[in-house]
Amino acid sequence: MPFSRLFTGFSQSRYRIGILGASVFLICIGLPVLHPLVIVAAMFFSAWGVHELIRLADARKYDPSHLVAIPFSILLTWLGSCDHVVFIHALPITLAALVVMSFVTHMSVYGANGSLSSVPLTVFATLYLGLSFGLGVHIVCYYTIIALMVILGTWATDTGAFLVGCRCGKHKMAPTMSPKKSWEGLFGGVITCMLACVVFRLVANRYATDGFPLDLVSTLSLGFLISIASVIGDLGESILKRDANIKDSGKLFGGHGGLLDRTDSLLFAFMVTYLFLSVTKHIPY
Repeated sequence: MPFSRLFTGFSQSRYRIGILGASVFLICIGLPVLHPLVIVAAMFFSAWGVHELIRLADARKYDPSHLVAIPFSILLTWLGSCDHVVFIHALPITLAALVVMSFVTHMSVYGANGSLSSVPLTVFATLYLGLSFGLGVHIVCYYTIIALMVILGTWATDTGAFLVGCRCGKHKMAPTMSPKKSWEGLFGGVITCMLACVVFRLVANRYATDGFPLDLVSTLSLGFLISIASVIGDLGESILKRDANIKDSGKLFGGHGGLLDRTDSLLFAFMVTYLFLSVTKHIPY
């Protein structure tokens, strides 16, 4: 009994810490004066995420380069904090340098051995973490209110999918990738996300100084895309872990897993949101 109480108390304390951390995270995003802290944290998380992804690759005896992937992921994340003109012009130069340095580093260390897997994996790890965090930082810095909606929508998707899936889930969506996910859960997550985004828009239009930049149709459309992107991001990280035969990507958050386990959905949601804002001309080219 004492052990049971100790375990329960520990579990509850972890959730309290998680709620506290999430609250601090949202406050930092919502207050522009604290955005430098968000940028620094994103740069650290980007580098740590690359480390976790390379750990998965190591389990399959692949050898992508830390020396290239981590610095370039930090650089891409930092570029997201720059204004849009600088970001757009610096991005292709950075990506070209990434590809060149991936080849040069591999040739210098290993020659031709393993190049067909290691070089592409170096580029992929950098883009998966560095570019997605960079786009997320860009949205946080220049479209803060939409960034808050993306986070809310991602959490709403996860919550709605879990509740509906547990109660009504009968038809497996991807049994070989994520056995617990169901089509009913997906539907519940999408509806919950879209409703949460509409409510967020109403609140923002009432209380935010400049209102909300998207109309109702655009808000519903973006809510739908955020939800689908969240699920794809979750499934994407699941297949990487299954291929590596590893349960959690890391132990950064203790019993809650690694960074990739906690941010997989959000990273995809930010990437899709950036694409949506670009296509709908809310972000100028």
